[in-house]
Amino acid sequence: MSEWFWMWLSAFALTQLVETPVYAYALARARERSLVVCTGYGFLASAITHPVVWWVIPAIVPLSRYELFFAVAEGFALVTEALLMRALGLRRALLWSLLANSLSVVVGSLLRAWVGWP
Repeated sequence: MSEWFWMWLSAFALTQLVETPVYAYALARARERSLVVCTGYGFLASAITHPVVWWVIPAIVPLSRYELFFAVAEGFALVTEALLMRALGLRRALLWSLLANSLSVVVGSLLRAWVGWP
């Protein structure tokens, strides 16, 4: 498998570790659903957006224009995940999505700077 695939897989794992608990907490708190179900929904949000960010958007916006790529990719993830959370009944879904995605970017950036992963 390609190096790009392994980079994506490690970034996907980190994204899930960071974002899923945020969404699970928000949904469980707001909807009084089981934490297991809410964790599944939280996982689903990034499972939908992350492959698009890594595999589709770079074909549209070249990585050589990183600032534009970053804005388009994160904007897509933020809005798409917020729409999913809102459809699941989460109020202030855009704020929860902003929190989840911001944490993911910060944690990923810090880990890359400190230990070179992901």
